[in-house]
Amino acid sequence: MNKIQRTVEYYQLLIDKFQKTGLSPEQLRIYKEIKELVEGCSSYEEIQSRMKNEGYWESPGQALYLDRMMAQKNAAKENGFVELEALYQSRYDEVKADSSKMHDASYSSKAMSILAQYSNIMDTMFGIYTEYCYHSSANVYDDLSYRGSLNNIREKHALLESMGTSFSEVSKNSYYREHIDLSDSKYQLFLTTVESLLNKHEPDRSEVEPFEETLKVAWEKLKDKKAEVQRIGKLEDARTRKSFFLAVPPPDKNGSYELINNEQEEF
Repeated sequence: MNKIQRTVEYYQLLIDKFQKTGLSPEQLRIYKEIKELVEGCSSYEEIQSRMKNEGYWESPGQALYLDRMMAQKNAAKENGFVELEALYQSRYDEVKADSSKMHDASYSSKAMSILAQYSNIMDTMFGIYTEYCYHSSANVYDDLSYRGSLNNIREKHALLESMGTSFSEVSKNSYYREHIDLSDSKYQLFLTTVESLLNKHEPDRSEVEPFEETLKVAWEKLKDKKAEVQRIGKLEDARTRKSFFLAVPPPDKNGSYELINNEQEEF
């Protein structure tokens, strides 16, 4: 096998690889053209001359760059990142028209800025979800969890608005939805609850009254038994310990958490 035959074989291997993946159409096109060029030459010197004169020194690098832009554009589209998708498409078009543009790295700072915003939105959205969990498990007399979570939800929503979006808009985006590990029905409950909490500053009377009534009944039964209550309390304190666990999450949303590394200390 002479040098030209080995070169043809080399480019055929590249063609086979890119045909198999189907993810690099620009590189596939370029290497097919180069293979045809090589097959039409009678010497290695002719190959080098024609590749240089016909632009094939730079075109493989341009093709690689274009395929990468298209892959990033498709990934942005799959994740619902409209602004990022448009940026990669614009970059693709620029470099397709002029290969020298691929040496201009200014677009990278734009892409990083957009990605940072998506990350900040994700952090804020997940923060709202965390506060929703705190609020759902709190009672109206727990200021830290109940009123605190109300304030935090509103603050985080204001942060979303400062980034040019809103809870309602973000919650419809499939990318952010996939990061909140809830079934569809529970996710809808999360959305409905948060939307109602955004304008809520104090507990409803319907939330407070059952607690107040229970407290009244309990007080009537216990107010003359202070010494007995204190005695029982001391007994309970003596046998009560705080427990700390490492919670290992399940592999999917239908599994159960595993609690390990139980550490205990007395109150």
